[in-house]
This record gives sequence, structure tokens and C-alpha cells, in this order.
Amino acid sequence: MAPSGADASATLAASLKANRDRYLAVIEGSVPTAANGAMCTVAGRPVADVIREVTAGAAGTIAVGSCAFDGGLSAASGGATGASGVAPFVSGTLVALPGCPINAFNLAATLVHYLTFNELPPTDAGGRPLFAYGALVHNECERRAHFEFGEFVQAWGDEGAQKGWCLYKMGCKGPETYANCASAGFDGGLSWPVKAGVGCIGCTMPAFWDAMSPFTRRLPSPLPFLPNVTADDIGQAAVIGIAGVAGLHAVGSYVRANRQGAAARRAKAAAKLVPSGAAIEGAAVAVAVAAEPMPAAEPMPAAEPAAADEAPTTILVDAVPGADLDADAGAGESD
Repeated sequence: MAPSGADASATLAASLKANRDRYLAVIEGSVPTAANGAMCTVAGRPVADVIREVTAGAAGTIAVGSCAFDGGLSAASGGATGASGVAPFVSGTLVALPGCPINAFNLAATLVHYLTFNELPPTDAGGRPLFAYGALVHNECERRAHFEFGEFVQAWGDEGAQKGWCLYKMGCKGPETYANCASAGFDGGLSWPVKAGVGCIGCTMPAFWDAMSPFTRRLPSPLPFLPNVTADDIGQAAVIGIAGVAGLHAVGSYVRANRQGAAARRAKAAAKLVPSGAAIEGAAVAVAVAAEPMPAAEPMPAAEPAAADEAPTTILVDAVPGADLDADAGAGESD
């Protein structure tokens, strides 16, 4: 028989001392913090202190279920216990396996991963293993095709419900939830909520009791001044906006690339029109030679004056075509 009371506390202390850094601590349930932790005690000690002691010497800690993840139902609006997840009280490596309930397959797979690789599996920013919480339920759901074709259950028990159509309009939170419920299933993979005809309630997500309620309707508007705008509408608008920005960026990149290509082609064409180095050198020499001043022309020698005894020779030119130059010359001689 297992010990109880003081004997159980002594067994725990001895085991922690003998196996330090050689065990994994698996914790289920939230941690009450109100009233100095008096709402949950172990051997008269607040459970928060016990968790600190146990996890301090562990090789790693596994938080099992949504309550251990972030407080779960006890931490929802109206709770009086000041419930918290185990993360604030764990000093070492922590892996969280949220779910209400947890999928036992994920716990077994986490333990096998540690035994095989001597380390806990890679996780997302919330400490959840990527192998189990890395994909949207919506993307693995067997009813996804009905979503794409616009085939939705409009009321419980209607024709769509009987045909297994998509439960999105009945409040299914699959498009907002990361978990492997659709692929791993429960009860040995036999079924899971959507397969049984009930929408996903997002129980693997932070604060899902408040964030995902009401479970059977689409998410309410987060904008008080726009009550008809749902969180889904905002999400879809954000996706469209991001896609639009990405498209504009792609178009801008294409235009810039074409401009750069055109500039490169113009530069290449201009380079072909530039003369070679030898031609440039020859042209420069020609320009230099042309720029040199021409030497001044030597003055013509002055004509020597005729001698006094020599009469000047007179040559008469008749400006009238066909004139008889001999007659004019004879007239001159008679004078």
C-alpha cells in the first residue's frame, strides 16, 4: 500500500533528493493563489510551494490539461480562487499540453520523445509541443471541404447536420484553434467532437472559457460601437488586407526590377556607342592640332618703281562683249 500523510511527505522528500535532475514532473490542475494559497494545500503547505520544490530538481516539467496550462475554468471570469497555471512556479524547462480534457496520446508522445532523444519536444511560444499544437484544427478537419463549398449546418438537426456539413456557423472554433484533435482523435482515434457532430470549443487556446464563449455561436464583436462586426469578420479583413499589401509589394518589386533592367539595357547600349580608347586618343590629337595657331603669312615684297624712261603700258579692256579691241587700240595710237 502506498504511504499517506506524513509518510507520503517523507517518501516524496527522499525521492526528490535521490533522483535530482533525473525525473520529469507531471502536474495536472490549476494553482490557487488567493488567501495565500489556503484553498489548496498538501500536508498543510500551499500547493504552489510544493510545485516549486518538486520542479526545482526535475529534468523538465509537463503541465497536463488547460487548468495547468493557464488556470482553465477556475481562472475564468468570476473565479474566486485566484487560479493560475503552473508556469509562474516552475524554474526549469516547461512543456504545456492544454486541452479540456487533455489528449492522452499527446502526453504519451511527449514522454516517448524524451526517452528517445533525452530532451523534451520543440514548442511554440506558449510552451506547447509543435507536433500536437502546430496546425489549425480547421486545416485538418474532415469537414473542411464543406466549408470551402459553403455547405454549413444552419440549425441543430437540419439537413446539413444530418449530412455532416461544416459546423462553422454553429460556433465551431476550429479556424482559431491549434491542436491535433482531428488527426489524433480520442478513444484510440475512434472519434473527436466535430466527428460526433459538435463544434470545436477551442479548449487548447489561452483563456478559452472567456475568449471562445459562447461556444455555439460565432465569436461576438470585439468592437462595442460595431456590434454587427464579429471577430471572424475582423480576422478575414486582416487576412485580405495582408494579402493586398503583399500583392502591392510584389507589383512594386516587379516594376522596380523592370526599371532596373531597362536602365541596365540603356547603359549597355550607350557603352556600345562610345569609341574605343585609341579612337578617343586620335580624336584628341586631331583636336589639339586644329587648336594650334597657324603661322603668320610672310608679307609680299613691295613692287619696285618703274624707271623714269620707261612708259607705262596701258591695257584697255572693253566691258562690252564682242567689242573690237583693235579699233580702240588704233584710236589710241592716233591720239
